[in-house]
Amino acid sequence: MKRTLVQTGIKSYPVIIHDELLNIGEVPERLLGDNGRCILITDNTVARLHGSAVEQRLNELGLKPVTLSVAPGEGSKTPRQLLSLAQEMVWQE
Repeated sequence: MKRTLVQTGIKSYPVIIHDELLNIGEVPERLLGDNGRCILITDNTVARLHGSAVEQRLNELGLKPVTLSVAPGEGSKTPRQLLSLAQEMVWQE
């Protein structure tokens, strides 16, 4: 699990990168933030295959996940897609 802090100028948000979410044992309380909301970013294929199970596991850990998905493949890893995801995350406020 990797953790970083994103500063927006108004707020800061912890970002946790984990490649085994179904096997995660717990989320340290200091990483939960003040309301337990989290954004799960994945591609459409992974969301279809595993999204429900990952969301359920995050709920069990006390989180309130919102899933954002993109088209699979390297073509989705663009600055434009990043900006689109950032806008969607802001709208989740």
